[in-house]
Amino acid sequence: MIHPILEVCVEDPEGARIAQFAGADRIELCQELRFDGITPSPELTERIRSLVPIPLIVLIRFRIGDFVYSKIESATMLDQAKLAVDLGAEGVAVGACNRDGSLDWTFLEGLSHRVRSASKNSQLVLHRVFDSVPNKHDAIAKLIELGFDRVLTSGGAPRAIDSLPELAELQSLHGDRIEVLPAGGINSSNAQHILAITRCWQLHGSMREPHDPNIHRGPCPHQISDVKRILRGSQI
Repeated sequence: MIHPILEVCVEDPEGARIAQFAGADRIELCQELRFDGITPSPELTERIRSLVPIPLIVLIRFRIGDFVYSKIESATMLDQAKLAVDLGAEGVAVGACNRDGSLDWTFLEGLSHRVRSASKNSQLVLHRVFDSVPNKHDAIAKLIELGFDRVLTSGGAPRAIDSLPELAELQSLHGDRIEVLPAGGINSSNAQHILAITRCWQLHGSMREPHDPNIHRGPCPHQISDVKRILRGSQI
């Protein structure tokens, strides 16, 4: 039987505490979430690791903006990924692409080797750079070859709810070899429909109150507990 998983994205210790106590199964840690996140500082990663016992995924993103990185930026991200694992993270969420939207396989292969050399059990996650990849099925096949565990994706649209056929196809064709983790605008009002159509068994989100104008507010415990309840009741 598959254990349903809710991953909550947080950017500070208070958000991590709320996520854990409200029932999150896993945390993704970043900073500057209002700009879709960048790599958190080593000090923040170490602090979160000491506060919460649930699995921790650290976002590795050098800067705000696109995912086309220079050699220096890529090298720095490899160092950041290894350090996150050394500090106790269970895995890293990464991504890099070329100008045409295709994935930067040189970087991803180097990342896989660097992280797995530090800890062979570390989880490798491709983040939402995947949403702009021209041929998603070929890309997934290559990610599986490189040993990636999970793909974080909205299916291509800004919100997962708007790409349900695409997410369902990814899950149907590849879900037995790599985890498909729906993301993008997920909350208690749409989680059940997303799960029913896609047949995925895990969800990712910041779990803030929908339409909350305060972009600095952390995750809402009621959103987390409600979505977790929906996950538990889904037929997987």
